[in-house]
Amino acid sequence: MQRAWLHCIGKRYYPTRESFLDEADEYGITRRVSLRTLAKMNWGDTIICAHKDGKTLVTFRQFAIGMVSGLSRAALTYVLSNVPEGATVVLDDRSRGELVNRGCGSFAIEDTFEIDLASWLPLSELAQLLQAASDGGVDVGMPMVGASDHDPLDCGPQLVRLKDVPHRMGFRQFNLDEFVGAANKAGTTNGRLPAVHGQFYVWDDDDVVSGWDGAVPIKIQSVRKYTKRENATIKSPEAAIVDEL
Repeated sequence: MQRAWLHCIGKRYYPTRESFLDEADEYGITRRVSLRTLAKMNWGDTIICAHKDGKTLVTFRQFAIGMVSGLSRAALTYVLSNVPEGATVVLDDRSRGELVNRGCGSFAIEDTFEIDLASWLPLSELAQLLQAASDGGVDVGMPMVGASDHDPLDCGPQLVRLKDVPHRMGFRQFNLDEFVGAANKAGTTNGRLPAVHGQFYVWDDDDVVSGWDGAVPIKIQSVRKYTKRENATIKSPEAAIVDEL
């Protein structure tokens, strides 16, 4: 079974699916995640994004986890200090200083490192490193999972209505195989979206595998001045602290 997670996009910051998709086209996708949840994830896991449409959720975008962003520089330095010999780590400065002005908040990209192999640092171990840094008094930032430049899944939405799944914050494991089978069986009727019943829970994690083959580079990224939207003061690139980077 392909490992997957269902993630609800709230209407508070994204009133329509299109508002989220437009932002994703401009900046890519990064979503806040707790260290507890990150420890259960792995590179290549599929994230299914859903948005409330009327009284029910509709799935509309998917991506594979290929990047962890939102880290403080101190946290990123701590992680890189644990890189084993033989791993290739390359600084990718193409987006350094870029302001990311999302519906839910703003931040400026600091340092991005590309790593040639995901196997040396599973997300469970990355979460443990970040937790150890936090326990040691290091501000680890606001960890986020996102798609990399090489995302094999970022190929457009599959619109399916989830009749029985409630809107919840965060991420929950999702039975992707069962969901796809139900969606294909439901089909489109009279121009309406496929509608499926069920919660699509994952009951046995032993049969779940990641979709990452290790051949695609992963990324870890630090940012500065993360500001949640309700407190946001950055309104334009000119107002950002990019020149401080």
